[in-house]
Amino acid sequence: MENEEDISIKYEVRDAVLKESENIFVKCETSQEARETMAETGARIEKIANRVLESKGKTYKAKAVWGRETYPERTYDHITLPA
Repeated sequence: MENEEDISIKYEVRDAVLKESENIFVKCETSQEARETMAETGARIEKIANRVLESKGKTYKAKAVWGRETYPERTYDHITLPA
């Protein structure tokens, strides 16, 4: 079970990754180009995430993994996120 601090850090990591990598796929015109770009940017995304974790005093590291994921419907307080 995640506590409020864990959730807050998760959002900070997400925001940092999105901010610094928002233009990663702009020049991709094919799915093959997108796959190649993903392979090339994994280390960069890990560095961004790990920088946030380190700034929060965490000793664990993030790992960028590309793939298709499925998640169940989740409810947080009064917000429900679809599967």
